[in-house]
Amino acid sequence: MPTWNFAQTKTFILDLYQARTDGLRCDDASLDRLFDTLCEKFKERWAYRSWSPARFQGKYCHLSRMWAAFDEAAEIGQATINKKGKVKMDAAARSFVGNNYGDDMVNSLVNKGFILNGKITILVWTILFSTEDAILGTLRPGSDDFVKIEQDDVEGAPLRALEDAPPTRLSSWVEQQVVCTSPKQRTKPRHTKQDAANESISLQFTPVSPAQPADSKTTPKVKDEAEAKRTGKDLAAKTRAPGADDLEKAVRDSARFASKHGMHHLVGLVTWLKADANNPIVWNALESDECKLSWTQTGL
Repeated sequence: MPTWNFAQTKTFILDLYQARTDGLRCDDASLDRLFDTLCEKFKERWAYRSWSPARFQGKYCHLSRMWAAFDEAAEIGQATINKKGKVKMDAAARSFVGNNYGDDMVNSLVNKGFILNGKITILVWTILFSTEDAILGTLRPGSDDFVKIEQDDVEGAPLRALEDAPPTRLSSWVEQQVVCTSPKQRTKPRHTKQDAANESISLQFTPVSPAQPADSKTTPKVKDEAEAKRTGKDLAAKTRAPGADDLEKAVRDSARFASKHGMHHLVGLVTWLKADANNPIVWNALESDECKLSWTQTGL
């Protein structure tokens, strides 16, 4: 069977990501339905190729194995992704991939790597191919369990939006928000160029107050913006002073929430939680997913 070309692979990844942010779950039945739909789309654009759900399934499995091999190798040794998506590994990481996934996988990672462009970021790869448990685990504030992108490949690059920031795992994004460095590079002082870039980021969420749904049994109906602000202040006032435990609890819950209601919420939520020490307290005080969904809609 002919191999996939760049345009086909890119389109497939973007379609997967769109479906994932729309709430697609990665069970066999959901994927089968998606692949059936994609068959028709790909037949219209690339009629000279034969398209079937089995072909999409095979490509999905291959991409999943690539991500798993890279992710696991980064825990064993040193593995980095440059701005072109190619992977560099030390001897330990390379040996691990070769022994567990085969030499062909080593070649795929090193010579082909992951597609990265303005729309396909490392965050997209993480959301698509990391398990829900892995996403929850790597979101833990203070975690050292992350892979680093080489500073030389990202320093000075335009920062289009926070979702396009280039961490290789979600924990690194939670920790440093924009650029993850290697251990040696983390010892260097911050450059004013990077500081200026960080200041230019526009957060998707601002510390706003929730508008509770009218049928909520636990909170009064919010009639206007002033009442919403007062309600938000009351939520924070009823809890203890903010701390790391509040942030960790809120971040993990936001990942759970996003897995149910759309992964597109995740980046903005975690950014908002880190923007103000009181925001995790407010999030943790919301008693139901309905209230939280209303909150995210108001925040946007």
